[in-house]
Amino acid sequence: MPKPRIAVAIIALTLLITGCSIPGGGGSPSPTVTSDAAPMLVPGTAEKAVAKILAATNQTLAMQVVITAQTATASVLIDGRVETWQIDSGRPKRVETDVTYVDQALFDPERFDFYDVAHLFRKATAASGSDSNQRLEIVDYNAGQVLMTVTSRPESFPVFFFADGTQLPRLDLTKAQDMQIALEAVSKDAPYATLVGLNEQGFYLETRGPEDTTIRMLRPENLPVWKSSRKSASELATFPVAKVRPDVIESWFTKLGAPEKKVSVEIDTRDSPTNPSMRFFNGSDTVVTDLNGKEITDQVAS
Repeated sequence: MPKPRIAVAIIALTLLITGCSIPGGGGSPSPTVTSDAAPMLVPGTAEKAVAKILAATNQTLAMQVVITAQTATASVLIDGRVETWQIDSGRPKRVETDVTYVDQALFDPERFDFYDVAHLFRKATAASGSDSNQRLEIVDYNAGQVLMTVTSRPESFPVFFFADGTQLPRLDLTKAQDMQIALEAVSKDAPYATLVGLNEQGFYLETRGPEDTTIRMLRPENLPVWKSSRKSASELATFPVAKVRPDVIESWFTKLGAPEKKVSVEIDTRDSPTNPSMRFFNGSDTVVTDLNGKEITDQVAS
């Protein structure tokens, strides 16, 4: 078994490179499942199984939960050691594991809605096109962000769900409505930024972190927000992220040929510490505007 956070991260980064997409999922709750071959697909069974494991280990928090059609597995931290326990239709039993603790966030499984695992599997199938050897994993995806993920074997791309069972939407980052969703996601904990941008990787924000670091938040079209940091701090003045207008960005993207052409934008205060400007690039042209979309290319340095 790979390290949980690293395994999901590798798949996520692969998607960034290959440009795979996660279409929106749908589907209604699963019909009642009664097969002895798939006990965890019976609604409520998986939640009860994980609760039994936590009771058997005298723990309230887990480091990782994995659900297949046949088994429920949970890794817990006991006195600094990782123990992994599994249950099918009988009693919980401890199993061998190579899962290690590398500061992953611990979480309360009761906060997550996996009452109907079959329903989550169906939604994941609709999104990924694969229902082969599916597994649901609850784990720290990145920087303390715990999500539910459904994958299949052979590997397809992961389909992400929030704690309430809502599927992470796939965004069209040429449209203002979806740009707004991405902007709110990256700025959730960062109302002021030194840089906001949108390129083929996704919508991103940079802000000052502790000890002269820069924190970068990236929301790709088809993956959750990814947080990273680097050991350098921008000298540019910060500005309120709320001033960024996705409708203006969409308008200029359209003027510059998106989506047929690759268009990107950078928003920062390089031209004025009090008046952020937007630089649009489409491979051949650079256009500079104020935040309301008024072109000021001739008034600023390139």
